[in-house]
Amino acid sequence: HGLAEGADVHAGMTQFGPMGVEEGFVTVFPHGRGTPVRWDVTTDPATNDDLAYVTDVLDRVEAERCVDTSRVYATGLSNGAMMSSAVACALADRVAAIGPIAGIALPEPCAPSRPVPVLTVHGTADPILRFNGGIGMIGGGPPEPGATTTTTAPSDLDGEGYPEIVRGWAEIDGCEPEPSDEDLTDAVVKRTYDCPDESPVVFLIVEGGGHSWPGSDFSRSIEDVVGPTTTDIDASREVWDFVTRFRLPD
Repeated sequence: HGLAEGADVHAGMTQFGPMGVEEGFVTVFPHGRGTPVRWDVTTDPATNDDLAYVTDVLDRVEAERCVDTSRVYATGLSNGAMMSSAVACALADRVAAIGPIAGIALPEPCAPSRPVPVLTVHGTADPILRFNGGIGMIGGGPPEPGATTTTTAPSDLDGEGYPEIVRGWAEIDGCEPEPSDEDLTDAVVKRTYDCPDESPVVFLIVEGGGHSWPGSDFSRSIEDVVGPTTTDIDASREVWDFVTRFRLPD
């Protein structure tokens, strides 16, 4: 879940619960800590209680439910996207692939034990986590202390910010440096890196998209806060169709 949202909001936003019933996967919605509720997105399991919590959750679910432990995946929005990125860095032996939405991160250090397949989505008109870097106005109020604010400018699809972060993941996963772009829809560019088959990196760029979960009715209901939500794609479906191709190696 994102900053200040919590597990219930994320469950309603993504509708992964009903999809899991339909597709045959178990969905777990962890809940962070603090006020506002949030995630620690550092990558040292020895000092990050949230990573320890995620590990404990996996241990418990895998012990109590009949699940394929080679097919465990992580996704999230915003601060939850940062958390799923940290999980990929620190728990690559437990998580087969990730699908962070509107907030993929490349924490330092990030040295996954194996290349991790990545699908990520980000809107070029994100008013909160700017496409080319910086943090905007959250809910129309002042930015968080210490945040760097930016003004709205035309997005550079090959520039700094999230394009640069995705390039960093492509490098970690052993991909070629130059991606290929195709128009998935009129509003969505699919950027694909030439990577080893076991660790692809795919970036769905939503032109004019906000800080939202594409295809989500809940995100559309709060567009005055998060900006536009495209219905050209369904982020939940995109994530599931991507991650389900991958298993942890034996």
